[in-house]
Amino acid sequence: METFISAIASYLQQAGCVLDSYSAPYGVHALLYARSARRVQLGFAKVEDHFLFVDWERSDIRNIPGLKALYAHFSTFANQSYKTPHALRTQIPNLALVAVSRTEFAPEIITFAQSTSLEPWYGGEAGQLILVELERQQVISLASLSSGRHPRPGALPLGHAAQVIRAACGQAFKRG
Repeated sequence: METFISAIASYLQQAGCVLDSYSAPYGVHALLYARSARRVQLGFAKVEDHFLFVDWERSDIRNIPGLKALYAHFSTFANQSYKTPHALRTQIPNLALVAVSRTEFAPEIITFAQSTSLEPWYGGEAGQLILVELERQQVISLASLSSGRHPRPGALPLGHAAQVIRAACGQAFKRG
C-alpha cells in the first residue's frame, strides 16, 4: 500500500497537484490528499481537483452511508475556500473520494461507485467515488457519464477526475 500511494503521490505532483493535509474524521484512515495547483477550464466552468485516498480495510466507512458521510465531510473541507454560493459558481471543486483496497469490493459498493455522482443537487461542485482494487489492478468509477441524449450534470469534471486517477493508478501499477 505504501509503495502504491508513494507512486500515486509522485504522479500527481508531476501532474501539477499539491499534496496537502486533510484532517479525516474519526474512523477514517486517509492515505493521501492532493489538489490541483491551478484551476482547469472544462466546458463553462473552471475546476479545481481534490483527490482524497482512503484505506478501505483500515477505515470504518465500508458501507454506503459511511461513504456518503465521509464525502459530506470532504465536501465541506474542499468548499471552505469558496466564497460564492454553490448555485452561482463558475469555478467549482471537483472531488474524487478514492477508496483503495487490497482485495475486491462488495458488489453493492461497486454498483454505487458506477452509478452515483455525489455532488449536491443544487450544483456548484462535482463529486464521485472511485474504487481501486490493488490485487486485480482495477479502477472502478462512474460507468457512464451521460444518461440518454443529455449529458449528466458535471460530466466533464467527473470524466476528467476519473482520467487523472486512472492514469496515476496505471503508473503506480507498473511500478508495483
